[in-house]
Amino acid sequence: MTLIPLLLSFILTVKVIDITTSEPVENAVLIVGKNYTYTDSSGTVRIEVDNSIDVLKIVRAGYKTKEITLRKDIPFIVVGLEPEAYILKGVKISSAYTIGTEKKENLTMSEVILDPGAAASVFWAVKDLPSTSGNEDVAPIITRGGDPTETVVYLEKARLFRPYVLETPSGGVFSFIKTDYIKKAEYIPGGFGAEYEGGMSGVLSLMLKDRLNSMRSFSLNLSGTSFTFSTPYFLVFAERNDQRFFAKINNLEEDVVYAPVLTNIQVYLNKYLKVFSYYLDEYSSYNTFGETYEITQKRKGVVVNKKLYSGDFGFESSFYYSHLYKNESIEGFWGATEMAQYLGMYMRALYNEYELGGELFYPVFSQNETYKDTNLPEKTGSNFIKSIFLSKDSRFLKFKVKTGLRATISENNKRFISPRFQIAYPINEKASIFYSTGIFYQYLQPYFKKYSFPYAFHNNFGLESSLFPSLQFKFDMYYKLYKNLIYTEDSESTCTGYGKAYGLELYLRKKEIPLIISYGLMYSERCTDTSGLVPFENDIRHKFTFIGNFTGPLKTSIGIKLKYHSGKPYTPLRDVQQVDSMYVPVWGEKNSLRLPPYFRFDLRISRNFYIFNGFLVTYIEIENLTNHKNVIQKVWSWDYKECEDLIILPRTYIFGFVYNF
Repeated sequence: MTLIPLLLSFILTVKVIDITTSEPVENAVLIVGKNYTYTDSSGTVRIEVDNSIDVLKIVRAGYKTKEITLRKDIPFIVVGLEPEAYILKGVKISSAYTIGTEKKENLTMSEVILDPGAAASVFWAVKDLPSTSGNEDVAPIITRGGDPTETVVYLEKARLFRPYVLETPSGGVFSFIKTDYIKKAEYIPGGFGAEYEGGMSGVLSLMLKDRLNSMRSFSLNLSGTSFTFSTPYFLVFAERNDQRFFAKINNLEEDVVYAPVLTNIQVYLNKYLKVFSYYLDEYSSYNTFGETYEITQKRKGVVVNKKLYSGDFGFESSFYYSHLYKNESIEGFWGATEMAQYLGMYMRALYNEYELGGELFYPVFSQNETYKDTNLPEKTGSNFIKSIFLSKDSRFLKFKVKTGLRATISENNKRFISPRFQIAYPINEKASIFYSTGIFYQYLQPYFKKYSFPYAFHNNFGLESSLFPSLQFKFDMYYKLYKNLIYTEDSESTCTGYGKAYGLELYLRKKEIPLIISYGLMYSERCTDTSGLVPFENDIRHKFTFIGNFTGPLKTSIGIKLKYHSGKPYTPLRDVQQVDSMYVPVWGEKNSLRLPPYFRFDLRISRNFYIFNGFLVTYIEIENLTNHKNVIQKVWSWDYKECEDLIILPRTYIFGFVYNF
């Protein structure tokens, strides 16, 4: 009786690879009769095939579909998939850091999940790179001495504005984009191509998975719970995050931690279109100087993306809409509301080495503020921005060259031209040098729309090398000039400020362990008032990061992270003058003092189990193990008589589990 199934079927192991790189292809769909399954991260799958079936069909987005005639006497086959033609035309030159599932990436998604203190978030993994600076205990990405608005975040080429949740005065604590359905993330800290605009420092471009797996996942930790339900064509994610219990367990004082509460619901469809929608409801409070500071925030949005490939031609379009409503208050003293809506469309076409595209972008802002029953003038603004861009990839001898040009028209018909140029030279098969330059304009200055947009002029030089098969090395030097910054000391603010930022970065990664060591040296100075050219608030001179992941006893995974950087500059308070019922501060020399150096040591121990036909991941994490007092900023009382050091994260303990079934 037990031989009957063997006579009716046979077992076949299939490995799917990319024929141009020999890298494994994950999530390729294998169709056998009416059944289908997927390859794992190694590109491999083991299937049972009915003897009556003669053909195996393999489908993967971005690759040509392939059919294989089966032979019952061959139990193992390797199948090479051919990428769509236009994907092969890309000439990548910019010194980008990438995160994804392929072995050639700077960081794999599994490393992001195991990275201690990263909350399994791509945003937090990016903050470990030498190009980022600023507040390490909050999520917004600050690139090379800029500010968070100068790094543009894209999701399938759709702009994501303030993609951070659980917000504090220092920024968001987490991002709402989950790693589970991110295929790849590319972080470009300077010299990016003409397809990107609107941030004069950096770009973080996220790409959603082309195909999902059938799975269910449930997680529980001290901060809350989440549930994911996924099929090959749609995913639903729901999360409830309440950090009040987390704060109580860790004995955190009220004047140290915010108590955010979050409801997060997301739906992702990818049958014919990629449709990503989200809804977030957030509340947080902060007690200081006997006053309660409260934030209520609601946001919703949708991104629709479509890609078409045919031979040497490719076309991509994205439509996006988002809405934000935020209310802040200190009872009986101060209140503020903010409304922001964003609507846009992005399109691009690729043919051989040419790329042509355009973007329509319409943001609307409204702010209202009340101070002790006194209504301040409402601020409103909108910028209908239209852009077109053209770029060309070419090769000259051994040089790879990419030239680009972007033209932008603002609401008041001001015109901006942004030339871009990138060149790379392969020294050998393992190393290449590159140079990039260009002009990069900053959007989202709604209250100063009658003036020119701020912009930066970038110069980037770097070296990328594989010193050994498993050792990756990157070296970057950069110098950028800021022009048309908001100058706030005029009776009517103008765009006459200026600044500069320059430095160097070293990045070394060993893949097998993995092990990452990085160092960044950076100077950032700006002149935006009568103080002259002084260090900017995110002028972090030295930044050192060490990340390691090792196998411990009992098959545990042990992750450690050490991070150090010099303190941020701040302006001391010299005196306070009282005018009627108002207290007017008298500040000292701008950014003449610095906060203490930042140091953080995170430890994570995790263990995987196979139980009840599913995978159970258990973990315990200690963040800021040494309990170093990392001061984020100085916080003054409303009358400037008292000052506190804002510390977001003292030593904290986190434990929980994730069950995939």
